[in-house]
Order: sequence, then structure tokens, then C-alpha cells
Amino acid sequence: MKRIATPGNRTGSSSSSRRYRYTKVLDNRKHAIRGLWRRNGKFVARITVEDDAGRKAVKWVPLEATSAAEAKQELDKLVVERSENRLRHIGRGPKLRDYLEQTYLPRLDTSGKKPATLVTEKGHLNRWRDSIGNLYLDKIRPYHVTGHLQKLKQRGKANRTCNLALVVLRNVLKSARVDGFIKALPVDGIPWQRTEKKARRLYTREDVDLFCHAALTASKNGVEFTDYVRLLALCGAREQETIKLRWADVDFEHKLLANPAELEILGDGRQRKDYLHVDDCIEGIMTGYEKSSSAVNVFNLGLEEQTSVDELADVVVEEMGLVGVRKRYTGGARGWVGDNPVVYLSIRKIQALGWEPRMKAKDAIRLTARWTLGELRGQRTTG
Repeated sequence: MKRIATPGNRTGSSSSSRRYRYTKVLDNRKHAIRGLWRRNGKFVARITVEDDAGRKAVKWVPLEATSAAEAKQELDKLVVERSENRLRHIGRGPKLRDYLEQTYLPRLDTSGKKPATLVTEKGHLNRWRDSIGNLYLDKIRPYHVTGHLQKLKQRGKANRTCNLALVVLRNVLKSARVDGFIKALPVDGIPWQRTEKKARRLYTREDVDLFCHAALTASKNGVEFTDYVRLLALCGAREQETIKLRWADVDFEHKLLANPAELEILGDGRQRKDYLHVDDCIEGIMTGYEKSSSAVNVFNLGLEEQTSVDELADVVVEEMGLVGVRKRYTGGARGWVGDNPVVYLSIRKIQALGWEPRMKAKDAIRLTARWTLGELRGQRTTG
């Protein structure tokens, strides 16, 4: 039977057929612009790219331009990026499963993370792979993510575990965005699960003293270990940060005991800062907390005077009862990498609430030096 031709089945006659056809884009002189086309009312670039194996292929790249001039600029940018070998990924990206195995897991293994952390993250990655691993990276949607998290909740997993699973997937998707496979993160906007914070018992000064006393009698390295613990308790630094410190960097008295005639000073000694006593600092914090009317606020705490490192060293030497100490400078305006040679903060905002520092800088340094020396001398007497 002969088919009857209708407007709907007549080849090339429908408006939809013409609409999705590629047509050349013309410039002002009615000449075709090489590599630039229009399809369905939108501009498209036709560009040749190479894959990882060096194979060339023609790709159609949708453009965001609304005019021929803008489209030409986008095309030129793509050509430049291609010549500089920084062209973003074009075409269909990999599935989550393939991306994990071929790209992300090798990076994770060389990230330097702790073995226990790697085990935890890989466990979550395995569950994500089993759940949505067959999806292409650019096809992952928020409801896929929330669906997986809901299954974890149904299996009795804690909210903290669900949050960690979300963090692990977020890291993968961030990596995929850097690689050019996706433009936006489908996990943005997904709320975190509320978790209960466990109350942790804080160690009192008496607890630290008992611990240090036991270390002094239990080990030949008890003095060094006790110094380490007390420094942690006093300065609030992390364990690894404190391990990397040298006593010569932080303790004037130990330097002078090693060589009472010479004191090493980092930098040129002319660094000027406002040294605030801890009691004044606490009073300033409480003043801002109690008298500020805003829910969130920022205040500077400090002094309206500056003291040089040289002056600080003189006070410490005087408190130790030493005379004729020679200063040796390491040189440079900064004492260490990241040091600010001059620190001077405006405290007018906190002063408006009635706070004023009670101690001058030198008085604060002197009182702190006496307390520190007393602590260290008492420690040696106990040992």
C-alpha cells in the first residue's frame, strides 16, 4: 500500500525538522563563521579535540551566547584553551563507578591521609558505588543523594555517619568539578543531620600535676615528657605542632640556662607588639559577651602601647637575676615565617562598652615571667 504523504510525515517538511537542523552562523558580511553553528535557536561550536589516547574527534559544544559576536568570542576562547591544553571536558563524562576506580581512588591513596581515615572513606565510597555508581557524574541529582542517606538511616546508622557519607561524596564531586566533568555540586543545599555532641571531661590543673609527677618517676624521659604536656596545657597547641617546636624557639629561660651569657632573639629584636595579660583578655571577652547588644560581634583586645621584643627580653633577663647577657639576633624583620613585625589593634569599640586593660605591657610581661619561672623551678625541684 502506498503511504499517503501528510504534513507530519513528509520528510524535511516539518517545522521541527528544520528547527533541529544545524545551520551556519554568518558574520556582518554574510560570510559563514568557521566552527560556529546554530541549532534550535542556540549557538553551538564545532571543535576538534583529542582524547587521552591522542585520538581526534569532532565535538559539538553548546554555547551560552545570545548573539553572533558573543558566540564568536566563546569559540575563540575554546580554541585558546585547546591550544594551551586546558580545555574543559567536552561530551559525556564517566559514571561514578568508573571515576572512583580510575581517578579518585588513586588520588586518595596518595593523599597522605591516615590509614584509619582511608579505611573509613573507602567504606563510604564502596557504599556510594553500590548505590549510585551506575549514574553518570552529570546525572547525579540531590534526590539520589538523599535517598542513599535515608537508606543509611533505615539501617540504623547514626547521624554522624550520614554526615560523614555526605562529606565523602562531596569530596568526590568537588574533584570531578575540578576535572571538568560537572559544573555544579548536586549535594549543595542538602542539610546536615543534627548530631549530639558528647560532653568531654576537661582535665584540671591538679590532674595535669598528678600526671606529670607520675611521668617524672616512671620514665628516664619524664622531664622532657612533662615539659611537653605542660606546654600543651599552657598554650593550647595541637600535639604535632608542639612536637615540631624547639625549646630554643619558645623558652627564654632554657636558652639562658644552656648559655647564661647569651640570649638568642628571633629577628632583629625591633618587632613591636601589644602584649596583653591573660586576665585582661578574659575580662575583655566577658565585657563583650555581657554588654554587647548584637547576637554576633567582633572586638579587638589589646593595649594602646607597643613593646619591642628587645624590651620583652630585658624584662625576662631581669626577672631571672642575670647580668651582662649578650643578645644574638637571627636577623630579619620577622622572627619566623608568618610573623607580623608590628601589631597594633584599635580597641575603641570595646572601650565604648567600658573595658580597659588594667596592666601595662611590661607589667604583664614581668608578671608572666615570674609565674612561668616559678612553675619551671618548682617542676625541677619536684623531679
